[in-house]
Amino acid sequence: MISTLLVLIMENTKEIGILKSIGANDKFIGSVFGSVAFYILLKGLLVGNIIACSLAILQMKTGMVTLPEEDYYLSQVPINFTIPGIFLINGVVLLTGLFVMIIPAKIISGIHPIKVLRFD
Repeated sequence: MISTLLVLIMENTKEIGILKSIGANDKFIGSVFGSVAFYILLKGLLVGNIIACSLAILQMKTGMVTLPEEDYYLSQVPINFTIPGIFLINGVVLLTGLFVMIIPAKIISGIHPIKVLRFD
């Protein structure tokens, strides 16, 4: 998540400089990048949940991943997931993502419009 946000900031440094030069403060610019990052995070969570739940249900129904019984006393990999567990994991990921968004906000505050908007 940090690398995605840093790439977004580095690609849009000129736009950040323009926004700062017309009077936007760091909090506003940070909220714009935060909302974009939150959208990316939610999209990733949705895709990840769909893939993980699909594979878990497939394993529960078919038992496609097997284990050697002489080593594990089981013939297939057991799957057990609950809705509260899924919500807990998604909540931890969201909180971690929100916490990680603080780092790019500090980088945005260090960008000076004069240095960014110089002619090349």
